[in-house]
Amino acid sequence: MVGIAFIGDQDIYTTYGAKLIGSSFENLLCRPDRKEETENDMISHPGVQVFNDNIQPAAKEVDLVFLIQGESLSDYLEKYNALQDAIDNDKGDGNFRLDVEPLNTTFTLRRKTYTPLDTLTENVGKLMVTVRELNPKDRIKS
Repeated sequence: MVGIAFIGDQDIYTTYGAKLIGSSFENLLCRPDRKEETENDMISHPGVQVFNDNIQPAAKEVDLVFLIQGESLSDYLEKYNALQDAIDNDKGDGNFRLDVEPLNTTFTLRRKTYTPLDTLTENVGKLMVTVRELNPKDRIKS
């Protein structure tokens, strides 16, 4: 699990006891929808005229599920909170970079919501973070 995903320069497994699980990788891999086409529905023209010369990707929402594990309840709670701090960053704007080594890609993301999921034991739990990739063209391939 070491060296799989990084927030900033921090390995999420060694720093926060966290790993991406479920469909998180597939959610990141899924291509974004295209922006809506521009249409001209003027009353003086029959039907609808569609302009689709420059179809661009739209912003994309992604659900990331983290499994967080601590040595004790207090360690788990500390890591859970520290992971949220890393995502929200020092500015508090929720913009962060997620580097996923198996995908050879760094994503620029903005946190939207946190959703706590099942606590499996007192030392292990899940956190779902819904993020927006504002501009898929900002991905950095390594």
